[in-house]
Amino acid sequence: MADRNHRISEILVAHGDRRGLFALMDDTADRIIVSPLLHSGAGLTNPARQAQFYVENYESWLNSLHANVTGAPVAPQWSKYFALASNCAESGAHTAMVGYNAHLSVDIPHSIAAVGMGTQDSSDYFRLLDAIGIDSQLIVDRTKAAYNADVGPLWRFYFLGEGLDLVTGPGVGSNMLLRNALGAVNAANLANGLGLENPATRDVTNTGINAMWGAVDSALAILTQVHGL
Repeated sequence: MADRNHRISEILVAHGDRRGLFALMDDTADRIIVSPLLHSGAGLTNPARQAQFYVENYESWLNSLHANVTGAPVAPQWSKYFALASNCAESGAHTAMVGYNAHLSVDIPHSIAAVGMGTQDSSDYFRLLDAIGIDSQLIVDRTKAAYNADVGPLWRFYFLGEGLDLVTGPGVGSNMLLRNALGAVNAANLANGLGLENPATRDVTNTGINAMWGAVDSALAILTQVHGL
């Protein structure tokens, strides 16, 4: 899956196709940063389970891309991304981060549930996703080089609560985005994934996932407009 996304990313970037904005970011995060850790297995208790999780992540994205290319219905969290990608007047940075928000806020919890991850897998999960945060500048740099789109400001907004304060007022946004702060986003997604696995909490978890995705999506659009990103 990682190799398939890499080839797709190369094709999209070579043709200036803006659907590659997320493909490139995902390729950087997973193939370059995470895959070496998975292949080595160093410090991981169950690398096979994490590999299943990342395959499921790729399935969500690649299935949505295939649907967009073939004219089939697209998953709701991805329809906004493809609409922005098709309009060159829209900010490349905003478009990329709308894709990343769909991936983080929605796809990851559903992937966790799909592979049946549990609390016993949490240390591996945090280690691998934390590696992305540590090396996130590589994602910013590759996106800038390929598309001349600086995702840095919106990336920092996504993971730092004060970004939303610019929209909602001091303190308000920080609290609303607390679950998506750099230190908590992975924990929130794990909790949501576990919530989806439990039939008793599945509906309320889905509602929370969609609400957070929508809130971040709206805030990204406002910040892009206000700051000309």
